[in-house]
This record gives sequence, structure tokens and C-alpha cells, in this order.
Amino acid sequence: MVLVSREFKELIGTQDLSCKRLCDLPDAILLHVLDFLPTRAALKTSVLSKRWRHLSRSISNLVFGEESIFENSRFFKFVEGALAFRDLSPLKVFSLSFYVAVEDQSRVNTWIDSAIRRKVQELRLRLRVQIYPPLEYTLPCCIFRCETLVEFHIGCLHNFRVPSLVSLPNLKVLTLDDVGFGDSLEKLLSLPSLEEVSLKACRFHEIKVLNIGAPNLLKFFMTDLPKDFSRRGQVRIHAARIKSLRYFGPYDRNLNISCPSSLVEAVIVAFQAQEQPDQYANHVFKLLKELSNIEHLTLYLDRLQVMDERKDLLDSCPVFLSLTQLKWYISPMYLGLSVLQIMLSQCPCLRSLVFVFCENG
Repeated sequence: MVLVSREFKELIGTQDLSCKRLCDLPDAILLHVLDFLPTRAALKTSVLSKRWRHLSRSISNLVFGEESIFENSRFFKFVEGALAFRDLSPLKVFSLSFYVAVEDQSRVNTWIDSAIRRKVQELRLRLRVQIYPPLEYTLPCCIFRCETLVEFHIGCLHNFRVPSLVSLPNLKVLTLDDVGFGDSLEKLLSLPSLEEVSLKACRFHEIKVLNIGAPNLLKFFMTDLPKDFSRRGQVRIHAARIKSLRYFGPYDRNLNISCPSSLVEAVIVAFQAQEQPDQYANHVFKLLKELSNIEHLTLYLDRLQVMDERKDLLDSCPVFLSLTQLKWYISPMYLGLSVLQIMLSQCPCLRSLVFVFCENG
């Protein structure tokens, strides 16, 4: 018996499954197979026959990463040759990982522009820039006017600038990893089509309040905040439809995460930064009140014993009326604390409770 996936069935339609040779398969299937190969291997199939040459010119994914066996000149030749060889049919994925020196800026921008002209849907850029002397590399404006772009992932860019004109009507997923930016970022974070935002180890230059205002945002993930922002910054989520929140980092006196009532699940890993322990306790309890309507909660709280000493906070512990699943990362030494018992007593609908024991909690 041959088991065929739904996606495979959609590709083959009414085609006969009894093909004896690879070349008997329809073009749609062969293109699907090529998408699973590394870009270099997929392009090499062009030498097999005229049919394979035609197919390899239409591969959906172009993934270019620095390879130690190549010098820059050979890498440039490979990327430019691949882009010149490929036809102008829509591109699903364009991925580029590259160290950008001063003399390479225009070349990299040309590659990106080539992907945009092919109506790319998913753009992945990891661009490490020259440090000495410092390079102020700016992404080409064509990215921010790409009407076909659905996912945009950018990493290792120290000066992320968003132009005044932004038109990304189909952008649903935005990931910024090790990126530095100013207040222009909010233009992206308020796009009406945006559904998922991830900010990892980002630097917020001169930003005091980070507003997340995309009206259709469903998921927000934030981790590894810089200490200067955690001491002075605020994160405000104005997305009325958000369902999932994940936060990993210091929870300091000025960091304020406000959460809409639509939130269903949250993962909170909050540890004390540089404030006094009792102040940390105040702000953690404030966060818990923001989360009082959620259904699924994963929690790690630093200095739990400090909160146990705050009777005023324990007496005002919120009731989690909708919470059904709770996973708590905790040290076994804290299991007898009053704060734990009181919080659990405030969860009348809890059906699943999991303790994950760790050295510090």
C-alpha cells in the first residue's frame, strides 16, 4: 500500500501513481522535489536534460549562505550566476547570510532587488556588517514596498532603518534577531496584516516606549532585552486580537507589559535585574494581574522567596478564573512557600499542573 500525503495528492491531481521512472513524474512533482535540495544541488540538475534545465530555472527557493570552501569572489559568482539563470516566475524563499563590507553594499542590494522583482514571499537576511571602520549599511527601500512579502526575517543588522513610505499589505510574520533600531520600527509593528512578531536580542536606540499596535497581531515573542532598555523602557501591546505572548528577560521597575484580554496563552520567564527585591515583587504581581484572564501559563519567577515575604501582595493576588493549564519552573526548595499555595488557590478551573524543577527558581 502506498501512503500519499494530502499535499502530494494536491500536486499530482489525477496523475497515475504507478510511475516507474523519475522522469515520468509531472513537472509540479519534480519542482517540489527540487525545493528540498540545497540550492547548489538543485541548480546542478540543469545538466541532465533540456527538461531539467527548464525546471531548475523555476525552483522556488534560493538559499545562499557563506561557505568556508569558497572565497568571496567565488561566492559572488555563484549568487549572481544563480540569479541570472533563474527565470522571472514568483520566488517563494530568498535567503542570504553574508558578511557585508563597504565595497559589497551595492552588490548585496542588487541581489535583494532581484528577489523583490521576482515577487518573493519569504525574505531571510542575516547580514553581518563591517565593524572596523564601522559600516552604516541600510537595507534597500524596495523591501518595504514589496506587496508579495509574507514573511520577513532579518538578523545581525546594527542599524535597521525603516523608510518613511512602507507598503507591505501581505506581511504576516516579522522576525528581528540581534538588530538595532530607532523609533521608526513602530511603522512595521502597526501593519494591519501582521500576525506574528519576534524580537530577539534587539537594541532599542532612544526608544522609551515600544508600542505593538498591529490590529491583527496574534503572537508576540520577546527575549534577551538589553539592560538599558529593561531599566527605562515600556512595552505596550495594543493588539486586540493577540492570543499568545512569550517574554524572556529581566523584569525591572520601568518595564511595563500591558496585555489585552484576548490573550489565551503566555510564557513568562522574568528575573530580577538591578532593582531592589521588593520592587521586583511589586512589578511581577502587576504582571500577573495583566495575565489573569489567560488559559495556559508557563512561568519562571526569580527570587520567589522575596514575594513570599510581601503579605500585602499576597492578599491582593489576582484570581485566574480561566486558567486551565499551568507549568511552573521552580526550585524544589520553594515548594512550601505561601506565595505558591496562594496562587494555586486562585486558580479554580485548573486542570493541569506541571512543576519543572530547576536549580534556581
